[in-house]
Amino acid sequence: MNSIKYKRSLKPGTKAKISGPILFGLQLDSVRKARESRKRGNLIKPAINCTPSTLEKRAKKLATKIQSNIKNDVKGVYHQSDQVILNNIEFSVNKKDCFQVNYGPENEINETHKLRSVVKAVDQGQISRESYRELAAVEANLPRENSVSNKRIAITDNMNQLIKISLVDMNGRDKLEEALGSDESKFRNPEITQEAIDIMGIGIYRSIKDILNYIIPYLKEKKVLRLSDTTIHLRISGDRRNVGRKIKHVMLTFMILNHKERHHHADYHYTTVLYPGTENYNTLEFILNPFLNELRSLKENGLEAAGILWNFELYFSSDWKFLAICLGLNGPTSNFFCPWCSCSKHQHGDLSKDWRIEKNMEQIATRYEDVNGHIHPPLIDMIAINHIIFDELHVFLRITDRLWELVLAEIKERDLFNNLTQEVIMKEMQRLKKHKRWGLKAFFCSAVEKKNHNQVSTFFRKTLKNGGNPLK
Repeated sequence: MNSIKYKRSLKPGTKAKISGPILFGLQLDSVRKARESRKRGNLIKPAINCTPSTLEKRAKKLATKIQSNIKNDVKGVYHQSDQVILNNIEFSVNKKDCFQVNYGPENEINETHKLRSVVKAVDQGQISRESYRELAAVEANLPRENSVSNKRIAITDNMNQLIKISLVDMNGRDKLEEALGSDESKFRNPEITQEAIDIMGIGIYRSIKDILNYIIPYLKEKKVLRLSDTTIHLRISGDRRNVGRKIKHVMLTFMILNHKERHHHADYHYTTVLYPGTENYNTLEFILNPFLNELRSLKENGLEAAGILWNFELYFSSDWKFLAICLGLNGPTSNFFCPWCSCSKHQHGDLSKDWRIEKNMEQIATRYEDVNGHIHPPLIDMIAINHIIFDELHVFLRITDRLWELVLAEIKERDLFNNLTQEVIMKEMQRLKKHKRWGLKAFFCSAVEKKNHNQVSTFFRKTLKNGGNPLK
């Protein structure tokens, strides 16, 4: 029998008398298995020499083996009625390459919410793409940068369809160049100067009706707006911010007062008009024209949204200068400065006259020349004069407190500080609380100023401190 195997092992057509493999035992199964295992080991490259795609395939293969083995391993540990589900595994190779493999179908809803939250955080925190890549490289749970970028583009495209942004040509390039030419040395950052010149004369406008059509269904769902009260109270505000020594940034916003919990949140003051430049009557009259027409339409006709016809009550609140411009006043320091009465600056100390709201918006709009202090027709003629509320922030900053201190001092000096005086003061306080449904704090302008600061900081990223000049 051995001779037959020996003869078969010889190659036909050769003169070999003996078989080398049989002589040295190379035909043995143990030798064959050792040879094959060594051959397979040589085919597997070290991880350091593999491409990312190869490492990813190996991670998936290992995860598949672990998933198949765990079904048998849990039988001796958990009861047969227990459902043990392997959600993910995490491991590293050579203490360098980290892998996290998730099992089961991907939850698209949770992933979408996660991407939106990351996009919001990146935008508000002004995190650059390179910085986010560095963060994602050390934190495996963060979405990849390309996913975040694609989601941002998708959100932007979607919002541009729902709320379109219109560009307004204000023809202000030459004016800014003249303003900078006389004192350009004060702007030491040429990039900021050129950037401001490039966008000067271009304002943006978003339709207030488009914004309302977008947010009203959400507010209705959250029970902020109710079917029992179909009146929406809109507060209009404006503010200007100095970006540098020569460049200004003007913004107009509105806020839904029905949303009481968000009166002081900047994100709930929605921007409708935004432009670089100064706040003056002619500029505001030009760029606010479509916005003012929409306000008149909302006041007269309402707006149908979410299947309901909503009525609107309009209010206005801003600092005194912006308010004076919108009312067509000569200026906050002019002889007749008050938006509500005909008091002159020479009558500050006249306590004998009973000062009340004397002006009427209809009278100012039709015959502004006959009203002391007004040199232009009011821009906000659709808002009643008693719905124009002073900004508590500016009034109480070293103004009202000093005036009130002087009033109390004079009352005590005249020996009139008694119960009768207290009753008069209390009645006046009640009169000032005419809008007590919202309260004066609802017209606080700090949120508007923060909104403007956030927008300026996002656009002029290099002018957050020191007016764009390098810090010493």
